[in-house]
Amino acid sequence: MKNILRLGLFIAVFGGFSRTNAQSLESILESHFKVVGQENLLLVQSIITKGVIRQGGLDIELSTYIKRPNKYRLEGRYEGFTFVEVFDGSIGWTFNQMRGDTEPSLLADEELELLKSQADIDGLLFNYHDRGFEIELLEPESVGNVLTDVISLSNSRGLKFMYNLDSETGVILKGRTLAIIAGTRRMYESIYRDYRYVNKILFPFSVDVYMDGEIIMEIEYDSIELNGEIEDYRFATPQSLKENPESY
Repeated sequence: MKNILRLGLFIAVFGGFSRTNAQSLESILESHFKVVGQENLLLVQSIITKGVIRQGGLDIELSTYIKRPNKYRLEGRYEGFTFVEVFDGSIGWTFNQMRGDTEPSLLADEELELLKSQADIDGLLFNYHDRGFEIELLEPESVGNVLTDVISLSNSRGLKFMYNLDSETGVILKGRTLAIIAGTRRMYESIYRDYRYVNKILFPFSVDVYMDGEIIMEIEYDSIELNGEIEDYRFATPQSLKENPESY
């Protein structure tokens, strides 16, 4: 269970594009936004998911809560143990009894940036420039038997995300994140499956998560609820963390 440390984890110079590549990128993004229902997603104010993490023979109850503007909470429960990751719009923190935590701790640097990305309902590809990212269209790759277009996003804070989009449908089949976690550079990879529409917005209901090429967990969602009521207390930062900013 110690692999459940930063579950919330689950891009080159734009000006260097030729006109043809820029047009191709624009077309790829347009197809992606159309198939996922981006116009409808922009109207969503909250997302609540319920499901299970399968890891090492264990089934761990999973819930996530996302609310505009930029609030995120992930929580998991297993036989009385709890882990949470929370971003309240400015402060990120975690508490994980499964790895022996007795007090919550603040997140900083790339771990905080990754948590922030999870709080973005619209997705990083939408208005990527306004989010501080540079974008690059890479060479096509195959995911299984499917040819995919590969888009890379990177920012000045050292984060890099890569997305494999089905060349025919525009659906994201694979996502990769390169980040430094606990002082070690890691490559996280998510394989998205079982896509379904919820209120005309496309979501994956199954995700396989790999770290440095080894599978570490499988996530299955039972339900995805849009615009459900989420009380702000779920995103509250413990007072002890607010009083000790040096622990950042």
